[in-house]
Amino acid sequence: MKKVQTFILPLLGIAAVIMIYVFYFSPAKRPGTFDEIDKDAHVQKEVKVRILQNEGIDRNSSPEKAYFNVLDAKGVRARVAINKADLPLNIDKADLITIIGHFHGQIFDAVEIIVH
Repeated sequence: MKKVQTFILPLLGIAAVIMIYVFYFSPAKRPGTFDEIDKDAHVQKEVKVRILQNEGIDRNSSPEKAYFNVLDAKGVRARVAINKADLPLNIDKADLITIIGHFHGQIFDAVEIIVH
C-alpha cells in the first residue's frame, strides 16, 4: 500500500501541473467565434480568427483602410477593416490573428491586430 501511495501521489501532482499549463498558460491554437460579439454595440471585443491569406489583403480600395477576410471557428466569414498604419508588418505570413474591435454593419472595424 505504501508503494502505491508513493507512486500515485507524485503522478497526480505531475498531471495537475500539466493540466494547469495546458488550460491556463498555453495560448489557444484554435480560432474563437463571433457569437459573443453584439453586432449592434460599439464595445471593443477581441476574437481569435483565421485570416484567409488566399483572398489577399486589399490595401488599395481606401486611402486610409486595409481590408481582408477572416474565418472563425464555426466557419463564419467576416470582412475586417483596419487603418493601414495599424496593420502589423508580418500579417502577410500570419495564419491566426486576434482582432480587437467591433462590428460596424457587416464589417468588423478593428483597432488592433495581434499576430500569433
